[in-house]
Amino acid sequence: MKRTAAAGILLVLGVLAVGIAAVPAVAQDAGNETQNGTETVVVEATFAGATAENVTGGNADTLDQQVATELGIASEQVAVIESDGTTAVEVRRDDVTPATLADAIEATNASVDRADVRAGVTDQTRNQVATTVDRRLRVSTAFNGSVTRVESDRLYVTVTREVDATGLDALFQRGEVRLVAHTPDGEQAELFTGSELNQSLNVRVFENFSVVPVGMTSDGVSQFNSELRRLNFTGEGVDACEGQPAPNATGYCLETRLDGEAIARYGIGPRLAQAVDFGTFTVREFHGVITGNESQGRALRLAAVTQPLPTDVNIESVDDADEVSVEPNWPPDSDDDSDGNDDGNDSDGSDDGSDSTQTPADTANTTGGNGTDDGSGSSGPGFTPLVALAGIVVALLALRHKQ
Repeated sequence: MKRTAAAGILLVLGVLAVGIAAVPAVAQDAGNETQNGTETVVVEATFAGATAENVTGGNADTLDQQVATELGIASEQVAVIESDGTTAVEVRRDDVTPATLADAIEATNASVDRADVRAGVTDQTRNQVATTVDRRLRVSTAFNGSVTRVESDRLYVTVTREVDATGLDALFQRGEVRLVAHTPDGEQAELFTGSELNQSLNVRVFENFSVVPVGMTSDGVSQFNSELRRLNFTGEGVDACEGQPAPNATGYCLETRLDGEAIARYGIGPRLAQAVDFGTFTVREFHGVITGNESQGRALRLAAVTQPLPTDVNIESVDDADEVSVEPNWPPDSDDDSDGNDDGNDSDGSDDGSDSTQTPADTANTTGGNGTDDGSGSSGPGFTPLVALAGIVVALLALRHKQ
């Protein structure tokens, strides 16, 4: 019996040694692959907009609407910003020139010196854009880096990425997310927008679509449930979207929109329908939003966990970091890191969806649980050093007992 116990100890010690030795080797290999397969670039991007500063006269309460009317654009694209006793008018579009903005302001009976009208946006808008882009870089595993410099009409971002990787646009997208329900008779209802989202998990990639699990606020869940019930998605609308996930699918379909573009439509499955009907779809659950492909899924996930950009940002150039010199001025001294959203796990890595024969209704509309990880995706041996040490103690006790 002594020999048996001793052999058990040696076996456990051997397994423990192999396990501990394997862990740093795996980490080292992964690090080498990342280092050898990446490049660092500097992205120069411009803010879409024009700003008039030191505006006087007129009615500040209605100036945004009046300027928008003169320009023939939506009032949401004009902002009146009052700070330190001065008034600025900002237009968040790239097709309005400083001269056109000055003309529109003067047409409202307000006044501005044309020398105070320029291309670009206000400090407030610039800082919001830079903070959001920084946040997107931190929650992305496709890209790494940070905002380096912010100027009146542009910003410079240093990005490390896989060599020749695509998808930089996702960092600079407006990021406005909407989910809209469509019925066969043409009725539509908004189920949620990005402001009702507060979490997102990893993108799951399937054969012809991707899934982005999102968590909603209590107001978002309430709207989601009530509209699906009202439109009978939980009755005859179950599994009744024909042609999914194409954006032109028909029937009882949920439409994913990103920055105003419909990128997919999909139906709801019986599991989600039952949860909505019985009131068990709550803020603890995740809804899988369907997108048409992996790149759309990654873009939607970044949008879901950050605030939308207040204006368009256009990429002007992408240069090797060794070939350009940018003097850093970001972040400013006071840096507010919070955007109100939780990304769930600071990763936009994708799951290859080994069950790729499933349909959008099978995957997107199952409730996602509470977002916990059971560890089944982890690499390395199926035990921990603590477990192995416990085995040694048990074997020693057994040997002592036999003595």
